[in-house]
Amino acid sequence: MHLVLEFFNADPKQYTVIWTSGATQGLKMIGEYFPWTSGPSWTCSRAVPAGGVSDTSVGTASKCGRVAADAESAAPQSSHFVYLRSNHKSVLGIGGYARERGVTLSCVDEEGMVQWLSSSDSADGGADGSSQGTPLLQPAAAGGNVTYSLVAYPPKDNLEGRLYDWSWVAKVHAKSTPSHRWLVVADAASYVPTHRLDLSTVQPDFVPISFYKLFGFPTGLGALIARKESLSVLHKVYFGGGSVLDATAEDAWRLLSPAPTGFEDGTRDFLGITQLQFGFKQLQQLGGIEAIYAHTRSLQQWTYAALQQLRHGNGQSMVQLFGRHDDPSRQSCIFQFLVLQPDGAATSQVVVEDAAFDAGLAIRTGCMCNPGQCQFNLGIQPEEVRGGYGPGTA
Repeated sequence: MHLVLEFFNADPKQYTVIWTSGATQGLKMIGEYFPWTSGPSWTCSRAVPAGGVSDTSVGTASKCGRVAADAESAAPQSSHFVYLRSNHKSVLGIGGYARERGVTLSCVDEEGMVQWLSSSDSADGGADGSSQGTPLLQPAAAGGNVTYSLVAYPPKDNLEGRLYDWSWVAKVHAKSTPSHRWLVVADAASYVPTHRLDLSTVQPDFVPISFYKLFGFPTGLGALIARKESLSVLHKVYFGGGSVLDATAEDAWRLLSPAPTGFEDGTRDFLGITQLQFGFKQLQQLGGIEAIYAHTRSLQQWTYAALQQLRHGNGQSMVQLFGRHDDPSRQSCIFQFLVLQPDGAATSQVVVEDAAFDAGLAIRTGCMCNPGQCQFNLGIQPEEVRGGYGPGTA
């Protein structure tokens, strides 16, 4: 644990490490354990969905853009889940828990997030995203009734490689009041393999990571780096293995082990955890994350210029790039693009993948577990996606 905290410059008095099977499990834990407060008109449905575990109703989809109008002004006693459209699918899954509890969901684009955060009358934290001087969990309101809401975004999205502002963390925290507190989960699984994350200057409440993405080994091992004070508000129901100090069969009574052990059900991947020291050592020998960043930045600049020059005989561009490659300060080394034909039509991803394979190139095609931004880029409406599935097709 100390190697992980040291690598991210996290104060062990403030942060702890929960071992997981990967970033996805860490995100699932947040959704499952978060203290969602239902809206005043919400009632628990006892009906079993016709599709079992899947949604089969199509209906009219909500639109991603701005934060719901009642996120601050109306019904402050209910929770809200605000999330960026470009989040990984595993982050969107948190919304499944929130929706099940009757919580307001706000899918936002970058402009919508910036507008919402700028509308706050609360004092923002430092420009670098620091929450120094601002207590994340302020004293509870009279009577102890506190509502918790959650904001989720990736500092680097895994589809286009866009970089999002770390200062959002402090701005979200600044919206907290004694009776309504806002927490932040920063999905850093795509960010930390190429960028330095210093948790002494930016202080999100929850940071899920994957060591497979960081080192390439071991698979099936990740961590949820969590602020201890934020971890204390999570409501864990299931218990098993070493996560409990003691339990009785009668009434399913249990006494959870202190965090982080109390959040780790079953046997941890002890062998995988012991291998992490070699990953950190190898990374240091290569020059650290700073060297990785410099190398990938150089590749990003060269590749961007090269792709821009690709043209058909009629002058038509051969690729349509997504992201912000014209602004290196807001873009990483990921390239998301369409291969265009001479008439400007997009080439099938299957054709592109096969051609790349024949040329000895390893590329990944499809939406990369990022349906929100991918479908937006392609002009696909959510109703079109849902309409392609009916009962029994899940």
